Amino acid sequence: MSGKRTQDYFRVLQDVDHMVRGEVVVDDFVVDFESGLWAAIREVFRGAAIHRCSFHWGQAVLRNDVVRVTFKT
Repeated sequence: MSGKRTQDYFRVLQDVDHMVRGEVVVDDFVVDFESGLWAAIREVFRGAAIHRCSFHWGQAVLRNDVVRVTFKT
C-alpha cells in the first residue's frame, strides 16, 4: 500500500472484508496511531473495537508526536 490516507486504508480493508466475509468475524483491531486507519476500520468493520498498540504509543511519545498536556496549579 503506497498511501496512508483514509481512502487508501478503506480500499484495502474493503478488499480484506470481501475476501473473508462469512469465514471470519472481526471484533477487534490492534493498530498503530494512524487516524486514517482508524476511520477506515470504523467505516468497513462497524462495531469492531480499536485498541492502540502500546509499542507504537511509546514510539510516538519518544518522537514527541503526542500532544503535550500541562496542568496548571
